[in-house]
Amino acid sequence: MKHCKFYAVEINSSFCRRTCASLMPLTLALVFCSFSQADDWPTYQRDNQRSCVTSEQLTLPLSSPWVLASKQAPHAAWSASPAKRDFWHGFDNLKPRVLFDQTNYVSVVGDSLYFGSSSDDVVCCRSTQTGEEQWVFFTDGPVRMAPAVYNQKVYFGSDDGWVYCLNAKDGKLIWNYNPFPEDKRIIGNGRMISVWPIRTSVLVQDGTVYFGAGILPIEGVALCALNADDGTVIWKKNTSISPQGYLLSMLDRIIVPTGRTNPYLVSAKTGKILGSFSSGRSGGTYAIIVGDKIVTGPGYKEDGSDWLYTYDPQTNARIASVQGNHLVVTATVSYVHTDDKLIALDRPSYYAASVQENKLLNRQSEISEKIRKLDAKTRSQEIIKFANEIASIKTGLNKAKKAKKTALTWSISCKYPYSLVVAGNLIFAGGDDEIVAYDASNGDLLWTGSVMGKAYGLAIANGSLYVSTDRGAIHRFTNNTDVTKWQYY
Repeated sequence: MKHCKFYAVEINSSFCRRTCASLMPLTLALVFCSFSQADDWPTYQRDNQRSCVTSEQLTLPLSSPWVLASKQAPHAAWSASPAKRDFWHGFDNLKPRVLFDQTNYVSVVGDSLYFGSSSDDVVCCRSTQTGEEQWVFFTDGPVRMAPAVYNQKVYFGSDDGWVYCLNAKDGKLIWNYNPFPEDKRIIGNGRMISVWPIRTSVLVQDGTVYFGAGILPIEGVALCALNADDGTVIWKKNTSISPQGYLLSMLDRIIVPTGRTNPYLVSAKTGKILGSFSSGRSGGTYAIIVGDKIVTGPGYKEDGSDWLYTYDPQTNARIASVQGNHLVVTATVSYVHTDDKLIALDRPSYYAASVQENKLLNRQSEISEKIRKLDAKTRSQEIIKFANEIASIKTGLNKAKKAKKTALTWSISCKYPYSLVVAGNLIFAGGDDEIVAYDASNGDLLWTGSVMGKAYGLAIANGSLYVSTDRGAIHRFTNNTDVTKWQYY
């Protein structure tokens, strides 16, 4: 029988030596960070649009009453070190883009915290107040995604090829489902796993469960929709894509990331593939929904820089772009997270300028491509024909670039590139062994806290901040200064 290898440790003064190192006076923090109504975080990045935004506000400074740690760090499905060169396009120093299980991401509902483990093959439920184990459920393979909590049930998939539904209160199995019931195994990441692992999140929307099974089209891949209550099949579609990462929901469509290629759009009602995006090297498992548009990436341009691209799902065309790795959007501000900066943009102004810029760039490419295909004599004639339009495009591009610069609200140096969430008037970012809080209005650093490892996962719920790291640690931070002591077990 397996044993869950999580334990709780007391936070001592040495471990927290950097906490509050950058804290502003408490009186100022209380002005900006008063506590408001409690809010849950029931799925990865809080909602099915993966917004990373909550109206909840935390009171600074924060302290950590407990930390859960694992004797084994998470075992990611894919190496964090991709091929160093794209020989086809001639790009060097590529970044990893198939990133969805670097840490044990958490979901929080009420006084319960839920997370899966890719090293211990379990889903755990813990008390948010004490860190104590409430229940643990074992599978036959790594659990790579954060569970989704819906109507007092917990949903998740495993590399064993099964999707599970548990009672959120006691962890008892309600139903499970395997789209490929044949018990066929292969070695994956040093583990025996199903030929058809569940490498997407289990998304729950309006009483329906959506997920993908399998990653190798030659072996068979399926997209599925089940009744959330009893697991009965609504539809199952065989497909040639490779679904990997967290699914997203937008109106009547499910967005399916596919590793290093562009995400696909799928009909939520029928499972029919509605297409992918038509342009931009925007492969990767990162995606968010902003209003009625999809942002995905980070893709790369000819100079090797990383960009996030905005697409219109009605046309599948790229309509806007911004350089960065993460994007968190509120009603009026877009926060752009790069390797070394955090930037706040006036959302309406920047979006309008970016849309206009992309429209002009697309037209410029059309003209250039048309002219390129002509012979020398005809080419000269066409250049003259398009001279006025080319000049107009150049003028328009200059205006758009100036408008984008004007939309810049503030920009700061940021050495915390792994994660970003917005909570009320605070921005939290995760880095190496540290997390920080910024004032969302001006980017001022308000608080610094210490964690064990790279802070890839941030969740905010019911008065607390939860931080998950690549070393398997899960920290709880709150404004309650009482320290709870726990022993190893």
